[in-house]
Amino acid sequence: MECKQLLRKEYTVFVLSQGKRPASVRKFVESINLIEKDFYHLFADFEALEKDIFLSYFEETRDKLQNDAAFRQYSGLEKILAVYYTWFEVLKYHRSFIAFLEKQKPFLVKAIDFIPVGGRVLKFVAKQALATAPPYLLHIYEPFKETLKPILNEAMGEEIAERFWISSKYNEVLWGTSILLFRFWLNDKSPDFERTDAAVEKSLNFVFDLLRPNAWDTGFDLIRFMVSKHS
Repeated sequence: MECKQLLRKEYTVFVLSQGKRPASVRKFVESINLIEKDFYHLFADFEALEKDIFLSYFEETRDKLQNDAAFRQYSGLEKILAVYYTWFEVLKYHRSFIAFLEKQKPFLVKAIDFIPVGGRVLKFVAKQALATAPPYLLHIYEPFKETLKPILNEAMGEEIAERFWISSKYNEVLWGTSILLFRFWLNDKSPDFERTDAAVEKSLNFVFDLLRPNAWDTGFDLIRFMVSKHS
């Protein structure tokens, strides 16, 4: 087992059995027959290791989808749904560790306005979600975008409307949705988290309705046609 995988595994075992972080990096690595240099070569501190462990859950999600032959046959929107359902299915198996992360001292997170165009209510909700997102969740922001970008490009033009002023922000809308759904899942007490499954479906159906071609797109096409015809 390579060093990173060993640290991920042994750290998870330690905090779940002890209910707290190790007293020091030195004591932790000595307990698993490593030296401090092995740890600091990969991570600056325990918080960095925790972020990496959470990142591994999203990596596991991507691996499952890449190895799923049926996934490659899905439409673009079906693939997005599959990403969310698979991710939350993976998270179920690691809920105890995530609950431990939630108990750690909260950090001040700067709210970033990822949605410069859109309805005020949607924009406000997204900004609030981003402002309260824990650091370990924000750590998967770039991998999340990288995973959805080719799917969105695949669906663009047919399943999803190509709008020159906001198309590039679609993955940000989905990221904001992910934060809201993650918070919902953390508070979900239903058997097998069935309410989260329903929330994923309803939330993404709402987002898809916003992204699909609609009357506004037809109107803009008509305006462009009329303007170009008389120019």
